[in-house]
Amino acid sequence: MLLQHIWVSYLQFRPQLQTYQELIEKVKLTPRIWNPAVKLNDLLKYLSWILDLSINIIGLKHTINPHNDTFQCTHSKKCFLPYYKYQNPYIRFCRDTSKEFFQINILEFKSKYYSISSASCVPILINELSNFNFYYKSEPVTLQDINAILKQKPIEKPFSIALYSTSSYVKSCHTKIISKNIIGHLQNNSEDILHLFLTPHLHQPSFDVYVLDSFSSNNSTFNQKNVYYNTHITEGKYAFNTQYQVNKELLNQEHCICEHPDTERYHAPNNKTFRPLGESSYLLYPLPIPNKFSPFLQLLDLTKKTSSMKI
Repeated sequence: MLLQHIWVSYLQFRPQLQTYQELIEKVKLTPRIWNPAVKLNDLLKYLSWILDLSINIIGLKHTINPHNDTFQCTHSKKCFLPYYKYQNPYIRFCRDTSKEFFQINILEFKSKYYSISSASCVPILINELSNFNFYYKSEPVTLQDINAILKQKPIEKPFSIALYSTSSYVKSCHTKIISKNIIGHLQNNSEDILHLFLTPHLHQPSFDVYVLDSFSSNNSTFNQKNVYYNTHITEGKYAFNTQYQVNKELLNQEHCICEHPDTERYHAPNNKTFRPLGESSYLLYPLPIPNKFSPFLQLLDLTKKTSSMKI
């Protein structure tokens, strides 16, 4: 169903795919069905990498605390707050922006899925509003600088900058999860690091920026090439059917093994209990020496006689 929706919406932006079968063969290696045990986010990640397509799954949360204080609403009754259940930050932020902006947006509500437009809502990725004023220690940090870091272009700053964006909704206190989802890093000799969290916009290729305060993660070993991996989805469902039936007959449980009549007496093994695997043999006659060693033995005998002569 998802591939059919992608085919209808995706064809006008990828004219090299002429038929629906070509789309199927692009994402599948065999005609077997995908393993149903694969998680939905893993499947979406695979499809977004193969098709170079931004796919977003939007969920809905009740606007209860702590969201009431952060995301204030003018409605008198409880309403829903859209949030990202899945988005691929590397496809969204790190790919070439010269391509035409296009993405698939799917809303999930009560286990049903609906295709929505990009301007229909503003989903959140973290439980905080953007708070970055594009200055850090009197030094300007612009959106152009952030985009340059994402594209690994050289810029000069007196401090380091680390950029983060997760694939699904997180809270600002989830520092361990956020630290594993770094998407860009400007590193210099300074130990001072500015940590920024990026939330993509659904309707355009821009983003909001949130400063992660009191974030002490060290990303000196970051390499952006390590995040461009895409594991092929397991195809086929493994089902092992055995021909043997389980023996449901209960064992004799009247005695403990240490109290059973057959274990009251212990028979120790003797020297004839176990038979060795090999058999011993004795050498009764000396082995004949081959003729090719005769000159060497004669020389050895002559050396012994010479060493015993008196001078």
